[in-house]
Amino acid sequence: MSVYKNGKFADIPPTKVPSDSGSIIDKLLGDTDSDKLLILALMFLLIREGADMKLILALGYILL
Repeated sequence: MSVYKNGKFADIPPTKVPSDSGSIIDKLLGDTDSDKLLILALMFLLIREGADMKLILALGYILL
């Protein structure tokens, strides 16, 4: 982007807008790797099947 100033065009570097992603899902998926994705998939299946909530919470704790 250029701005006309003092009879000349001056280049302005782009500015970064800070992202305010504070949700739990964004934090979990922020730096996803294959291990985290596998645990998330397992949690999803266990929740769908109505598995023991302590097991699901323990898997969630591992992700943190």
